[in-house]
Amino acid sequence: MVTTEHEVLIDLARQAKPLVPELIHQIGGLDLPSYVEVRDESEDCGESIPIERRADAVQTLRDRRGRPVLSIVFEVQRSYKDEKWASWLSYTVTAINQYDCPTVLVVLCPKETEARGAGELTTSASARSSCVPS
Repeated sequence: MVTTEHEVLIDLARQAKPLVPELIHQIGGLDLPSYVEVRDESEDCGESIPIERRADAVQTLRDRRGRPVLSIVFEVQRSYKDEKWASWLSYTVTAINQYDCPTVLVVLCPKETEARGAGELTTSASARSSCVPS
């Protein structure tokens, strides 16, 4: 269910472009590749199967030539749901395929209990991605 809190957090990620990469680095401990731009991308994670999948936000870090060096899938999780993990993996794999670069899934949980639950679910989607609870 979409709420004001949910939309405000997504808008914050979109407006404060360095915020999500900085969270990945500071909280997740991931060394980011060199980049000069954070670009918002389409949140559409559609497939050929008629199932609509839409991430909360997707961003790419771009090098000087405009090539993506890291894609970031940003999700807000306000309540713990085991079934969300399959959606997160779908979003992450879609971003890997769309941008052909390493991909990070960031799940922002405003409540500590949800962060613990999400942290228990996180695993690497592939050798080219990282999933870090936040």
